[in-house]
Amino acid sequence: MAQFTEAQFQKLLQTMGNNVRNGSFSHCTARFHGQIDPAAVEEFLTVSVYKDIEHISDADALTGLQLLLEGYAANWWIAVKSTVSTFEKAKALIKTTFSPPMPDWRIFAIIYEQRQQKAEPTDSFVCKKRLLFSQLKSAVAEEIQLNIIFGLLQMKIRERVRRENVTTFEELLSACEKQNTH
Repeated sequence: MAQFTEAQFQKLLQTMGNNVRNGSFSHCTARFHGQIDPAAVEEFLTVSVYKDIEHISDADALTGLQLLLEGYAANWWIAVKSTVSTFEKAKALIKTTFSPPMPDWRIFAIIYEQRQQKAEPTDSFVCKKRLLFSQLKSAVAEEIQLNIIFGLLQMKIRERVRRENVTTFEELLSACEKQNTH
């Protein structure tokens, strides 16, 4: 086993510390324009994953956030950035500003307001509706979500896929896909 003097140990630590790279958002392709859209906000906030993978410090992430904001969002950030001290607070502020919570009754109205369109892929339709369900203050059981979404599917799908044969969204999508291939 190797033994180090205190000076050698400190030099080794310093050398190791120099090999840790501090990343930045300079190569991140995520962008946010400031639209009031919960899905766009959630998609943009996945920059947290990029931040973690690239080992971007909180301070560097706050500074670099402006690189990812465009249009109205960039102007908004210039006005509010002096009030934000951490990256987590910046994310929370983006969320409350551009994805204000809707009351549950409004979310249900949006869920029910449109049926699946003729040319709309089933997986895309189901994904949009599930995103809406995820915004509710209280979780709705998957079986109830399935019942509601199934009732909003195109008639031809409801005629070919028996609701009582599917117990999960994965089974529903699989059954719908099988019906499209025959």
